[in-house]
Amino acid sequence: MHQVGVVLYRNLKLLVDNYGPFMLLHFGTIPTFIVCSAQAAEDIMRDHDVVFVERPGLTVDYVFFFDWSDLAFCPYNKY
Repeated sequence: MHQVGVVLYRNLKLLVDNYGPFMLLHFGTIPTFIVCSAQAAEDIMRDHDVVFVERPGLTVDYVFFFDWSDLAFCPYNKY
């Protein structure tokens, strides 16, 4: 994260200019997919929204939010 810089949006703009609107950055051990085009983001969220609705299941969420059954942390399913 320290290599991205202090002003995040400016440095991301420089990365977009160099590498294009799609990037996969690793912030520590967490891979982060970045889309810097409004039209591409709209297409991705329209076609692949089910892929992006999941949050990673953390142990602390399991303990404090009733086995991931809280509305904010429950997995995407029929329930």
